[in-house]
Amino acid sequence: MNSVWFRRGRRVFALAMGVVLAWVLINGASQITWAPELSTRFAIAAVISTLGLVAASAAWAAIIDSDLRMGVATLGATMPLRHLPMGGVAQVVGMAGLAKVADNRSGTVAYTTPAVIAATAAGAAMAASPVAFDAESPWWVRALVGVSLLAAGLLMWRGHEMLRSVLLRLGRRDPGMRRSWLIPVCWSAVAALASSASFAVLAPEAGGFVTVAGAFAASWLCGYVVFFAPAGLGVREGVLVLLLGGMAAPTVIATGLLHRLATLVGELLLLGASSRLTRKWEARGRTEGDR
Repeated sequence: MNSVWFRRGRRVFALAMGVVLAWVLINGASQITWAPELSTRFAIAAVISTLGLVAASAAWAAIIDSDLRMGVATLGATMPLRHLPMGGVAQVVGMAGLAKVADNRSGTVAYTTPAVIAATAAGAAMAASPVAFDAESPWWVRALVGVSLLAAGLLMWRGHEMLRSVLLRLGRRDPGMRRSWLIPVCWSAVAALASSASFAVLAPEAGGFVTVAGAFAASWLCGYVVFFAPAGLGVREGVLVLLLGGMAAPTVIATGLLHRLATLVGELLLLGASSRLTRKWEARGRTEGDR
């Protein structure tokens, strides 16, 4: 593993993470009134969000035919990129670059970028499935979730073969044999369910747990489709206001901000895990080099 370049890249992303966290705290944390009960819910939400990020790491590791440690190391190091415009694409490109630096030849940008985007959207659609059967939800949200669910099934069945065919037609090298996309799509669904559950924990007054979690997953999917919005900022909150009619708009927005803070806690923990794994790999490399 080329640990020097990996470490340099991770430090750049860590600096960006600090800037993002400071921006969120300065612009929105003052809107939230803390109370003991809210603090407990926030802690639970942060734990659930962290578990969801670990599941997302497992999905990424399955796509590049690697193990969970590589998934955590590369996903954790590139977390700040998701907060930029077109952040999902930027993060995948960053993960593929770091994976290649780490001598993982499966992490080609041409394959992993569409694969991760498709698997992530499919997982979010599975988590948002309750909305597709809710007659009170806007028709266009139900349509988006329904089409995404059909696409999820197709991706789990033929995802790798379809992408491989497209890449070969474009003159790209054969990505080779990989596992079925069933594994990364299912892990992505677990990640989306965890993120949705963490929001539902923060908004018990919005309605039933499944209803609120499904609404969040649908809003997250809408924000993901609007790729130029940094981490779905604005789009996600706007759709949540439409889907959670029993909750005042300012409350929805404040809860959405609190959820973003809980997710940032998980991202920082994943970044720390990435740093620790990198140091272990460096130490192992030095030991092997001395032999």
